[in-house]
Amino acid sequence: MNAYQRALLKERQEGSAWSLAKSVGCFRSDNPDQRSAEKYQEIFQNTCFHLQRQVEFDKCMLMCDILRLPSNTNSRLCRTILPGLKEKLRLLPLALDSPSRYNDPSSWYEGMLDEFVELDELLQQIDLLMDPTRPDSRPYEEFAPLSVSCICKQVTRLYTSQLDRVFSAWGSFFRELNFSNPSSYSPTCTEQSLRVASLTRICLEEIDATIQRLHRPLSRVARDQWQNVDKELASWLRWYVEASSTDLIDQHARMKSFEATKQLIKLCRLYFNKLSRSTTRQPLVFGTPSMEIEQDRLNRLYLQTQLTKSSILDLINTNRPTSTQRLLRMTVDVQINYAKLHLFLEEYWDFLLEKHNRLVDQNAIVDARQWLESWISLFLIAIDNFRRALG
Repeated sequence: MNAYQRALLKERQEGSAWSLAKSVGCFRSDNPDQRSAEKYQEIFQNTCFHLQRQVEFDKCMLMCDILRLPSNTNSRLCRTILPGLKEKLRLLPLALDSPSRYNDPSSWYEGMLDEFVELDELLQQIDLLMDPTRPDSRPYEEFAPLSVSCICKQVTRLYTSQLDRVFSAWGSFFRELNFSNPSSYSPTCTEQSLRVASLTRICLEEIDATIQRLHRPLSRVARDQWQNVDKELASWLRWYVEASSTDLIDQHARMKSFEATKQLIKLCRLYFNKLSRSTTRQPLVFGTPSMEIEQDRLNRLYLQTQLTKSSILDLINTNRPTSTQRLLRMTVDVQINYAKLHLFLEEYWDFLLEKHNRLVDQNAIVDARQWLESWISLFLIAIDNFRRALG
């Protein structure tokens, strides 16, 4: 059970009694007749705090540990839960101008609480979908499959970049609201209500964008991930370039090591950049329908690229000085992971040729193989230079 699973389990064991529906239910049973303005203020503050906890950064980051999800997760999110969440969020700001706010405050408070409870129930549905504690006999992989990784990242992005801001704005609104007379004019309260409406509009757009991203072909998702690896390696390369021109490198041996590392990073960047592009000359993974990579094969290729990325970053992240033998072992890990990547690509290309489909561009496969052979030659030289620089 990973950290995210443990967090969910603990929340259900210890904190489930504080679900919004139960909290509001207790509030109503404890105050069956007359509910004071102070009590309403307290329950609304607790409500906003709870909603912010539902989407807080630390909880979302634990989603990165999820390795498997039910096969219907994507469809349920896109068809039911996210559209429902969007509609509920859209309606909430409209309630600020409801006649009951001015004519019957208690009725308005109760209606708003019901709306927030329904909103929280939608968030709990996402929690349940993202809860992989159900029995499963399959062994855990080191990295999540591509589809799982995509879902977790999109949910995390929606929560931390948009929903957290919306719920925080609601909290600010209720802090400024005069619960004894909610219809009374307050410049700060009006300002916060406008902020709620503005952030909600942005959030609704992000929900639409999230649904669109979840509908993207996995091949596109993989290419985006590989492009991110390229960018990450580019940032490391810039650091090595800048470090090489400062007093940090004051010994000839260390200068040689840095130069060798830079050359290795450049080649690793080139590889991931090539993987991420389907329309350039000599692509490695083709984008045309007749040559598109199968989902299962793509997933295995993606998992191997994750392992390869980790081995590269382990190597270039290692603090100097360190054990030469350790660094040598790490170069072997990088080499082995790239060799496995090459094998996956070769199997993919062989599969395309074995289909005997006239729409398969055999020349493109020949070009891809030639590029890979050339890259391997340069890579082996770079690895050898790196090892020599270690002394």
